[in-house]
Amino acid sequence: MAVVEPLYSAEQIRVPPQLPDVLKAFTKEIIRRQPVDLLQFSATYFQDLSKASKSAADINAPSREQLRRVFLAVDAPPDALVESRRLLEACRSVGIEEGTLQKALKVGRFGEDGMMPAGELLVVLLAMSSASHLETIASMFPVMGEEGKMSTSAFLNLILALGVLDKSLSPKVHQQLSAGLNAFLFVEWEDVKLTNALDGL
Repeated sequence: MAVVEPLYSAEQIRVPPQLPDVLKAFTKEIIRRQPVDLLQFSATYFQDLSKASKSAADINAPSREQLRRVFLAVDAPPDALVESRRLLEACRSVGIEEGTLQKALKVGRFGEDGMMPAGELLVVLLAMSSASHLETIASMFPVMGEEGKMSTSAFLNLILALGVLDKSLSPKVHQQLSAGLNAFLFVEWEDVKLTNALDGL
C-alpha cells in the first residue's frame, strides 16, 4: 500500500506572527461560539462580513464632532428618553446623511416615532465610525460626557445597548464593569480602563 505524503510538513508551514485583524476576529468568534460545523460557520461568517463591508461602503459615518453637536442640541442625559423625531432632526441639522440615519435605525431596531434613549442611537452612529469596541467605548465620553465624565448608570446602560448590537461584547464584560465601577457616581475613560474588563476586546 502506497503511503500518501502530505503536501507540507509541519516545519514547512509558517504562520505569520501578526495575523490580519480579520483573521484574529474570526478566530475569537470560533473560540467563543465553538461551532459544531466549522465549515458552515466559516462560510456564514465570511458571507455576513462581506455583506456588512458592502453595506458600510454606502454609508458616510458621522464625525465625533457631529455627534457631540447632536448630544448638546438634544440637551438630555444619554439614558434619558427623548422623542425620536427630535433626535433625528438634531442629527439631520448637523449634516448626518439620511442613508446613515436609516441604517442606524435599522441596526438599532429604533422607530422614527415614539421615544428612544438619546445615547443609544448615538452609540450606533459612533460604532459606524469606530474601528473597534474599545474605540467606540472610549469615544462615548467626549461625545456624551460632561468634561469627559458621565454617570455610571448611563455608561453601563450604553454598554448594555452596545452588547445587544454585537454579541461579542458579552454580558460578562458588563458584569465586570458594574463590579469595578459600582463605587463611582460618575466615571471617565481612565476609570473604565482600570477595571480591566475590556482587556480582551
